[in-house]
Amino acid sequence: MLKINNLFTPKIRSKGFKILNKCKTSLGFKPMRDYKLLYKAENIDVAAYTGKRDWLVPHEAVSFNYVKVGKKSDPDFTREILSFYNENNKIITRLFRQNGLNVKKREYSYGSISRTICTRDFVLPKLDLKKEFPFFLKNLAGGWCDKIFELQIVEEYPQLKGCINKKNIDTNPMGLYTKKVEYSGSDDKDSARNITFTKYPINLGIQKPSAKKVISGTVLKKGKNIELTNVTKSDNLDLNLDDEFLKFRFIDPRSDEGLRLLSDYYIKQKGLEALHISVSPSVEMGSSFGSFRNGELRYSQNLQSMTSREAVDTVAHEVEHAYQHAQIGRLGKGFSRYESEAERLLPPIEYDEIKEAVKYSKASSDYPVENVTVDNPRYRNNYLEVKAREAGQKARDLYMADKSNFYFFDFYYKK
Repeated sequence: MLKINNLFTPKIRSKGFKILNKCKTSLGFKPMRDYKLLYKAENIDVAAYTGKRDWLVPHEAVSFNYVKVGKKSDPDFTREILSFYNENNKIITRLFRQNGLNVKKREYSYGSISRTICTRDFVLPKLDLKKEFPFFLKNLAGGWCDKIFELQIVEEYPQLKGCINKKNIDTNPMGLYTKKVEYSGSDDKDSARNITFTKYPINLGIQKPSAKKVISGTVLKKGKNIELTNVTKSDNLDLNLDDEFLKFRFIDPRSDEGLRLLSDYYIKQKGLEALHISVSPSVEMGSSFGSFRNGELRYSQNLQSMTSREAVDTVAHEVEHAYQHAQIGRLGKGFSRYESEAERLLPPIEYDEIKEAVKYSKASSDYPVENVTVDNPRYRNNYLEVKAREAGQKARDLYMADKSNFYFFDFYYKK
C-alpha cells in the first residue's frame, strides 16, 4: 500500500489538542474530542463472518475492520466505519455510516506507482420513506453520487538519497503528484467539475513548501462541447494557458470521455457534424488503435496505456478517414450508407475539392480487404492511409508544440 498519508500529512501533536480542549472547556465550549470508542474489531474474515450484515461487501474483499464510535454530548449518535481489504491487505473500500444510515464511501484502486480514491456521497431516494422504515431498507433504496475523484502518484528520487540536512537517509526521497476532481451537486456529474493538479515538493526537507506547483480550472460540459473556465496557476508553474488543447489535457485525452470529446473537436473542424458519427471507445481491437467504418469511430482500449499524443494522433487519423469517405459521397461516387448520407446532408462539393476527392475514390476502390497491416505495402501506401497518417502527425505535432504543457499533464496519465 502506498503510505501517502504518512509521508505527506503533517503530524499533529496530541498535547496541542489537550491544551486547546482545556481552553475550550474553561470557556464553556465543547471539547474538540467529543467522540468515544464503542466497539472495534480488526482482520475479520469476510467468508467466515456470520454476524448481522446490512451492507454490501466488495467483490475483492477478503477481510475487514469495524469501528463504532459515539459522542459524549449525544447518547443517540453513532458512527460506523468499515474498511475492506483485498488479498494483498490493501484497502479497497471504506464505508462511513451515521446512526445506521450510509453517509459516504471511498473506493481505492492501485497502479504501479499510483492509487486512485473515489469518494461518493449517499443520496436517499426521493420516495417518501417514513421514519419507522429500517435503516437497511433505506440503504438499499438509496444510491451513491460521485463527489471527489483523486489520483495520487508517488515518484521516487534514488539519486538524492544519502546525507540530507546532515542526516543519513536510507530511504529514497519522494515527491507526490495529485489530480483532484470535484463534481458539482448536479445529477449529471459531467455538467461541471473543478479539477486541480498539484505537484508537491520533494519530502525530507529537500525542497521548500513554496516549491509546490498548482493549476486548477472548471470544466463545463455542454452537449458535445466543453469549456474550461476559472483557470488559475501558481507563479512558479511555467505553462501556456492559451494552449488550444488545454481543456483536453485537463480531462485526459486517452480516457473514454477524452476520446469522445477529441473526436467531436476534429469532426467539427472537418464540418461533419450533420452526419452524426458515433464514437465507441474502449473496444477490443487487437493491435489496432482505432478504425472508421460506415459512420462509426472505434478506439482500442489499448490507448489507455499509451501516451496522450498517441490518442490525439489516432483520433485525428480516424476522423480524417471519416472526412475522406464523406468527400467520396459528396462526389457522388459512394456506395456505403455513410457516403450516401454525406451526399444528401452535406453541401455540394466545391470545385477545388473535386481533384482530391477523385483520388480518395480511387484509393477506396484499391483498399485491401485482407491483411490490413503496416507490413502490407498495398495498405501502407494507399492514398487514404497516407493522408490520414499526415493528419495524425500534424495533430500530434500541434499537441506537443507546448513541451511544458505536454510533459506536465502527461505525467498524471501514468498508471
